Amino acid sequence: MLKKELVTLSVGKWREDELKDAKADLGISDGEPELKGVMVRTQPGLPSQRCLFHAPRDLYWALYRDGAQGEWAYWEERLKQELWKPSAKGMADVDCLIAELDWRRFHSAATYLRNAKDELFTVTRLKEQGIAPELVMVATSAVEREFREINRRTEVGTRWSDEGVERVARLLEEVRLNGTKLEL
Repeated sequence: MLKKELVTLSVGKWREDELKDAKADLGISDGEPELKGVMVRTQPGLPSQRCLFHAPRDLYWALYRDGAQGEWAYWEERLKQELWKPSAKGMADVDCLIAELDWRRFHSAATYLRNAKDELFTVTRLKEQGIAPELVMVATSAVEREFREINRRTEVGTRWSDEGVERVARLLEEVRLNGTKLEL
């Protein structure tokens, strides 16, 4: 049986001490450079998957920097279509997308995809090699949903401490990922 485990969770800081002792098979991140650096230092050789929710959203910001007002939905849909293809075809089509973005002078968007491309198909490649099971999380959105809910419920005129929010989020993730029952 596949066990999903939240290896680390952090609010406002990365917990290298927790990651160092973890035995992870796959790292999923939004591509944030500091977190990627921590993952490389603490888990060398760990396959890294870029969150498939963040990739199109982050493409929006690159297009915005390029002045591509009104065109984001088109490019987002193009990228989403590529992300669910077999890895070789998807990567080739992302290369075509990058070339088209460069041709249209959307250089920030092309650079973003060029830098993210290798991590967009990690899980797909592992499945094709028979290494990963069919059901593998490819997005951080489940964790982020928990944070949005905590944020919504804690907006009561004062803020929880980072440590308090982190403890509640860890508990919620344990319940969500592994079905742990809470006794209140």
